Amino acid sequence: MEPLRQTIAGLALGIFGLWLLASCGSPPGVAPAPKGPEAFFTIALDGKPLALQLALTPSERQRGLRYRQSLGSDQGMLFLFPKPQKLSFWMQHTSLPLDIGYFSREGRLMEIHALFPYSLGKVSVQRDDVQMALEVNREWFSKNKIKIGACLDRAAVIAAVKARGAEPSDFGLLD
Repeated sequence: MEPLRQTIAGLALGIFGLWLLASCGSPPGVAPAPKGPEAFFTIALDGKPLALQLALTPSERQRGLRYRQSLGSDQGMLFLFPKPQKLSFWMQHTSLPLDIGYFSREGRLMEIHALFPYSLGKVSVQRDDVQMALEVNREWFSKNKIKIGACLDRAAVIAAVKARGAEPSDFGLLD
């Protein structure tokens, strides 16, 4: 009788363990944990998909692409700011030749400028209504025939900001 009791107890324990494993996922309706700043998100610019990291916090924006040794051909970093402003970027500790596109809060491309490795000279936007900036490899805009007026996929930007655990309204993305 004792071995039968041990077998039944073992089976019950095994079934309970399987039930616990099956119930370890997130309950329905609960958002997954936010993704970190190293995560890439697919965001299109005039239909051309890019894998972009988001720079949302002051420290992420300050670090940018510094110390990177390479960047994929369709990769970049999208910098988002809390309000429209006149922006300036420089390339201290950045060895990659880059282009930067400045965008309105609606995601419309306003200006494109070249950024030179290790340059401490500021590359300033001419406008004061810029809320996003996109750094990509040099010539990416021209190779992909992206011109002033091109639009970021705003819905994808909003989804990426949410996936990072931030509020899109903090970046002027929701009206």
